[in-house]
Amino acid sequence: MLFIMDPVIGAEAFYGKTGFTNVAIPLRTEEIGDMAFYACKDLQELRIPDNVKIIGNYAFRECESLEKVRLGTGLRSLGKGAFGHCPRLESITFPENLREIGDMAFYDCHALSEVTLNEGLRSIGESAFACTAISEVTLPDSLTEPGVGVFCACSRLTTITIGKGLEAIPPVTFGNCDALTTVTIPENIRRIEDRAFENCFSLAEIRLPAALTHLGKAFRNCAKLQNIAYGGTRAEWTALEKSDGWDSSLPAGYSVHCSDGTI
Repeated sequence: MLFIMDPVIGAEAFYGKTGFTNVAIPLRTEEIGDMAFYACKDLQELRIPDNVKIIGNYAFRECESLEKVRLGTGLRSLGKGAFGHCPRLESITFPENLREIGDMAFYDCHALSEVTLNEGLRSIGESAFACTAISEVTLPDSLTEPGVGVFCACSRLTTITIGKGLEAIPPVTFGNCDALTTVTIPENIRRIEDRAFENCFSLAEIRLPAALTHLGKAFRNCAKLQNIAYGGTRAEWTALEKSDGWDSSLPAGYSVHCSDGTI
């Protein structure tokens, strides 16, 4: 056990330190600095006190033995790469006060299979959960700012429910999720950008809302996507702005089922 007396945990404070499996962070601590525990390779369990509001960039990156993390209720911001490359971390639950998750925060956490995102979360950075073992995810209605590739290359991801706060699905958000079969897209989505679902080889059907105003090359190499259900009419589908070649890699004979018939 590493006992810390000073409530101020600055940048690189314990960078690369080994020989401890647990750490006692002072209850008065409000911020954990950038790279504070970077590459503490023996650290196995972590409990963040409720007073901590900010976990800095790369604070616990490459803690290769880290298996259990309990985030405190006061946490509001989780920095870039904060828990990236922690290969034994299996689950994480985010507290209700968390507002932002930084770029690559859990990137390449191979064992991370259970993630509970809190209502109140507003932004998730680029590639935050890419290359993890997540199998199912629900995006909260409060989320308005997802980055590029948030869940890219999650090879076990099968089910996605997108919250009602989003108006656009950014590029590569779910790209290379080759086990993905079920996607729930809310009625308020207006844009689906290029490569949003690229290489989702198991995706056979999807429903697109009538409010959609732009459809990019979102379904590149979705070789099984035979059925697209669209909430609007055939005339609205025809008028919908689509990127050139948006359907060039869809299977021959795919169908678009509109509210007044099939195209």
